[in-house]
Amino acid sequence: MSQYQTLVYPDDGVVKQCSTVMAYYPGVVLVLTVLLVLIGIGLVVNEIYMYCEER
Repeated sequence: MSQYQTLVYPDDGVVKQCSTVMAYYPGVVLVLTVLLVLIGIGLVVNEIYMYCEER
Protein backbone atom coordinates (compact mmCIF):
# COMPACT_ATOMS: atom_id res chain seq x y z
CA MET A 1 0.00 0.00 0.00
CA SER A 2 2.82 2.40 0.83
CA GLN A 3 4.46 1.69 -2.55
CA TYR A 4 1.21 2.59 -4.30
CA GLN A 5 1.04 5.85 -2.32
CA THR A 6 4.59 6.71 -3.40
CA LEU A 7 3.58 6.23 -7.04
CA VAL A 8 0.46 8.38 -6.68
CA TYR A 9 2.16 11.09 -4.59
CA PRO A 10 5.78 11.46 -5.77
CA ASP A 11 8.33 13.41 -3.73
CA ASP A 12 7.24 17.02 -3.16
CA GLY A 13 10.67 18.36 -4.12
CA VAL A 14 10.45 16.74 -7.55
CA VAL A 15 6.95 18.10 -8.10
CA LYS A 16 8.02 21.62 -7.09
CA GLN A 17 11.08 21.41 -9.35
CA CYS A 18 8.94 20.35 -12.32
CA SER A 19 6.38 23.10 -11.70
CA THR A 20 9.08 25.80 -11.44
CA VAL A 21 10.68 24.59 -14.68
CA MET A 22 7.28 24.65 -16.38
CA ALA A 23 6.61 28.13 -14.97
CA TYR A 24 9.87 29.55 -16.34
CA TYR A 25 9.86 27.63 -19.65
CA PRO A 26 7.48 29.94 -21.63
CA GLY A 27 9.43 33.02 -20.47
CA VAL A 28 12.75 31.50 -21.55
CA VAL A 29 11.34 30.52 -24.95
CA LEU A 30 9.89 34.03 -25.39
CA VAL A 31 13.22 35.69 -24.54
CA LEU A 32 15.14 33.41 -26.92
CA THR A 33 12.62 34.07 -29.71
CA VAL A 34 12.85 37.85 -29.20
CA LEU A 35 16.66 37.66 -29.24
CA LEU A 36 16.66 35.65 -32.47
CA VAL A 37 14.21 38.08 -34.10
CA LEU A 38 16.31 41.09 -33.02
CA ILE A 39 19.48 39.46 -34.38
CA GLY A 40 17.67 38.71 -37.65
CA ILE A 41 16.41 42.30 -37.98
CA GLY A 42 19.89 43.60 -37.15
CA LEU A 43 21.46 41.47 -39.88
CA VAL A 44 18.85 42.54 -42.44
CA VAL A 45 19.27 46.23 -41.57
CA ASN A 46 23.04 45.85 -41.76
CA GLU A 47 22.78 44.23 -45.21
CA ILE A 48 20.51 47.01 -46.49
CA TYR A 49 22.81 49.66 -45.00
CA MET A 50 25.89 48.12 -46.64
CA TYR A 51 24.02 47.77 -49.94
CA CYS A 52 22.90 51.41 -49.85
CA GLU A 53 26.39 52.61 -48.95
CA GLU A 54 27.86 50.81 -51.95
CA ARG A 55 25.45 52.50 -54.37
